[in-house]
Amino acid sequence: MSDAASNAPVTFRPIRGEKDAVILEAVHQRCKGADRVDPLSSAESLPSRDLLRSSIARALALGEQGRWTVAEVGEDVAGYSRIACWPERDGTSVYLTLGWVVPECNFRM
Repeated sequence: MSDAASNAPVTFRPIRGEKDAVILEAVHQRCKGADRVDPLSSAESLPSRDLLRSSIARALALGEQGRWTVAEVGEDVAGYSRIACWPERDGTSVYLTLGWVVPECNFRM
């Protein structure tokens, strides 16, 4: 992240479209060392650009773009989060919040 970007305030926005898949894939690539993702593990993996693209398309089609938040510092993407939701068998709604912040990001609110 550039020095100019690190002095900029953080801003938040919803996903804009499928082209955000490239940006979000880059976030995962920048986080994988700090997250200690094992590339050989079948239990953990990095989402592919195609998977992110289809997930974003589905969210937009369902009007759920507000469940995705992209954090930007200047022109650089600092991370993103998303909320997954599903019903349990007993009718309970479960919400899972997931998020990634690039390790080298220094930002101010």
